[in-house]
Amino acid sequence: SFHRSVMSLQQLFVLGSLYSLRQSSANSHYGSWNGFLTPCTESLTPDWVLGTEPLNLSLVPLLKHRSQPVLLTNVFDVFPNSQDMTLTDLRLDNTHKQSKMKGSVFHHYNKDAVLASVTGSRPGHINEKSSVHEVLNSSQAHRYWSGSASYLNLSTHALPWPKHLNVTSEYYDLAWLSSKDVKVPQHYDNYYNLFLQLRGRKTFIIGPPSGIHHLKLHPSLHPGYRQSQYFNCTETNIAATHASCGCTSCQQITLEPGQGLFLPPFWSHGVHAVDASISMNVWSVSPAVVAAEELFSTAIPLEEDWSLHRRSVVLASLVKHVVNRFGTSLKTFAEALLEQRYSDLKLLGPQRTQFANGSCLCCTNEGLGSILDLEARRARFLAAVIDHTAGLELSLQLLYFQDWLEEMIVLLLDEKVVVAWLKQ
Repeated sequence: SFHRSVMSLQQLFVLGSLYSLRQSSANSHYGSWNGFLTPCTESLTPDWVLGTEPLNLSLVPLLKHRSQPVLLTNVFDVFPNSQDMTLTDLRLDNTHKQSKMKGSVFHHYNKDAVLASVTGSRPGHINEKSSVHEVLNSSQAHRYWSGSASYLNLSTHALPWPKHLNVTSEYYDLAWLSSKDVKVPQHYDNYYNLFLQLRGRKTFIIGPPSGIHHLKLHPSLHPGYRQSQYFNCTETNIAATHASCGCTSCQQITLEPGQGLFLPPFWSHGVHAVDASISMNVWSVSPAVVAAEELFSTAIPLEEDWSLHRRSVVLASLVKHVVNRFGTSLKTFAEALLEQRYSDLKLLGPQRTQFANGSCLCCTNEGLGSILDLEARRARFLAAVIDHTAGLELSLQLLYFQDWLEEMIVLLLDEKVVVAWLKQ
């Protein structure tokens, strides 16, 4: 649900005159990232309460102020025609079909991701055309489809979609159809998510942002970005989910037809279609989306004519300056990123060796002393990072900075040296 467009290398190389140093941001509050870089020791007992409220259209714009999920009731009171809707038997492009031998878990796979060519994991499904009836009533294979709600002509059922259900002015709406038992692994979105269950039941396992670093997320460069590497993390037993996929402080909720769920940004969720299911949702743009766009367009204080080695050591120097300010060391930060995202990642043959054993990229600080304004460059960069992420919780600042670093290593150095660089 989050598309990020990385700027060109030339756009990101800048001189000092292009920086905007906001001193007030540099003086803003910041805490320690250390707690999010250590192994999970949290209790199974949830430290949050799932609120419950009847859905009404005046409530929707107020949801953006909620910091915790809300169970919404009375959906059919607001949209009475949706209770008895009959979908025409349309042909659906790009229906995901997966044989029962390969299991019922479907995971998103971005074939254009940087690491798509070196990852050993591939989706178990194929894409084909199916009818609505085939998706909902499939018995020989698991089927799953998502697409624009307008394609299903749901407007004919008096669903004002998404006009009255967007939390902010910018939004994306989708319909979801699936056969019985389809599952989606634990993942997060950085949008506001308003989800309505119209037919069948769906079970959600929901976890707070504070536990997101224990989900063993895929790297931001991976086709499975934002998803847990534990693809079978869809147990409906909370204790089993905690043990198998690090879902800390999680709760389980099953949506009945006519119920909805509001999820704030970064609340992880795995989903299981208990029955053949029809659902709809609206993603509305959150401040977290804007923060990501600003962070990833931050000017990098390097010069275009610098050698690969100099780029590498200056990048390490910049990262060290930021992580030190947030209460941890460069060594701890890099080790945690390797453990959380790369320790169990499956990579292909020769590419795996290149990732693990790259040439020495930042073994010495040779050349740093000749950069007379290095401290000023560090200060400007730190101020920009703090400025762009100041509105986020500490755990989410860390998450975004991890994503940023992975993509900068690729952009400034090479996609085959991410692991080697972090190890060095």
